[in-house]
Parts: sequence; C-alpha cells; structure tokens
Amino acid sequence: MNVCSAWNCLNRFYVVLLTQLFHKLEECNNELKKYSHVNKKALDQFVNFSDQKEKLIKRKDELDRADQVLLVAYYSARCLLSHITVVLWQHYYNT
Repeated sequence: MNVCSAWNCLNRFYVVLLTQLFHKLEECNNELKKYSHVNKKALDQFVNFSDQKEKLIKRKDELDRADQVLLVAYYSARCLLSHITVVLWQHYYNT
C-alpha cells in the first residue's frame, strides 16, 4: 500500500465520519427543537417574577413609611395624653 492509497482511504474515512457526525448533529438539533418552549417559558417566568419583586419592594417601602408615620403619631398622642394628665392632676390638686 503506497502513501497515496493510504491517504485516499484516510480521506474517505474522514468524509464518512464527517457525514455521520453532521447527521447526528442534525438529529440532536431536531430533538432540541422540541424543548425550545422551555427556555421561553423560563424567561417569561423570570420577567414576571422580577416585576412582582419590584412591586413588592415598592409596597414594602410604602408600608415602612406608613409604619413610621403611625409610630410618630402614636408617640405624639401618648406625649399629649401624658401632658394633659399632668395638667389635669395639677388643676385637680390646686383647686
């Protein structure tokens, strides 16, 4: 067997191997196409969850601000009630 015939055999083997590989690749790609909706669904869910997260963070900030306002109002009312109680006790004992 000379170098040319060995080279030709190797070349034919390479062509057959490449043809088989491309055929297998095409089969795999066709199988993967069945699952293309999975990535789209995952992306849709990610976008929806991100939107929900942003809304929840904004809502939490609103509730935190409302909580602070209520605390200020509570302590202001408590302070006012204490002051009124002191004034009434002073008035009651001075009369």
